[in-house]
Amino acid sequence: MFQEDMYRILGKNIISKCLICESSELEMAWKKPPNSICANCGFVFLSLLPERLKVRKYYKDSPFSSGSAYHEKINEGLINNVFEVLEKHITPFSGSVLEIGCGRGDLLARLLQRGWDVTGIEPSLSSSRSALKKRLNVHTSLLEEVHFKSNRFDLVICISTLEHLINPKESLNRVRRWLKQKGLLYIIVPDAFGRPFHRSDLEIVEHVSHFTTNSLKYLLSVCGYDTIFVNKDKRKTYIQVLAIKSTGPIMNKIYASEYKKSLSRVNRQKAKNETEKKRLNRIIRAKIDTWIKQKSKIGIYGTGIHTYYLNDIVNISKFPCYYFDSDPVKRKLKIFGKTIYGPTDLRKLGIEKVIISSEAYEQEIYDLIERSSKNIEVLSLYNKCGKM
Repeated sequence: MFQEDMYRILGKNIISKCLICESSELEMAWKKPPNSICANCGFVFLSLLPERLKVRKYYKDSPFSSGSAYHEKINEGLINNVFEVLEKHITPFSGSVLEIGCGRGDLLARLLQRGWDVTGIEPSLSSSRSALKKRLNVHTSLLEEVHFKSNRFDLVICISTLEHLINPKESLNRVRRWLKQKGLLYIIVPDAFGRPFHRSDLEIVEHVSHFTTNSLKYLLSVCGYDTIFVNKDKRKTYIQVLAIKSTGPIMNKIYASEYKKSLSRVNRQKAKNETEKKRLNRIIRAKIDTWIKQKSKIGIYGTGIHTYYLNDIVNISKFPCYYFDSDPVKRKLKIFGKTIYGPTDLRKLGIEKVIISSEAYEQEIYDLIERSSKNIEVLSLYNKCGKM
């Protein structure tokens, strides 16, 4: 399922109040997909919220949703980073933990090894099945559909998930009830304006909320949390926060300048996106034209949301290309009317040139291609492995 189909999960009624402060002072920030910006607190969010039943079906059934993202190796760097932060703030390092959007359960499996009582929530059927095979306690469901007793968990982890939730305020209020006194909430979300690539976080239909550091801290304060740690990754594309369940009165601290900052960032993002798309269109189209003249067999590796953006830039579906993905669930399915092949088919089909269309797993795919054949020329869309 790609961007055109993703629009089908959206509702029809324009949201009239901010998802955090509930102000009705909203302005249009982005046209496609429609996003609003709150003139009171500066929060940016989808103007048309997804419908819950459609969301459930989308994440459960679609092999192309971000919740079904497949990778062959555990993201050791991410997991090590999570452990580094948590071990500094949790002593002794044990207790009960809930991970919302646990994927295939890699992080929970590591926590289980360290003696934690682990529970996960994962809406993607294929991902939750993989987690269950690791003998993890995982609920195949949306957060809104799961019920736990109050004061159940010492720690809740939410990595690259909060931005997907239909109502982030309601969701964090639920989580707060599940946390024990002085329980911790660990969150990683994309920085709405931190992506250095051609696409903006505001272009992703799956993302309901577009956070800045201040808007995330504000949401947490509204929901009864005290932020105790904030950090960004080296590329400043993700925000990392650790918060504690507050025992005092809920503080509604609005960052007065956030609206102007967010509006300025949105406008800069629009200009940057158009410039970057034109640059990539020129580079990628020239490369593909050269490859076609050479009569080379061309492969596109990655069939998720990023391939939609590749098609948006250069209309890749019109070119004679083969499509590949590491996820066995996608094998033999179709994208743009063409069959999706697995990594072992690169050599079988005699692929000579490959465009990597994945952000998170670009380096992993590049290494896989290198193992498959040293003679394949690689062009990466996000340039993490220096092959643009």
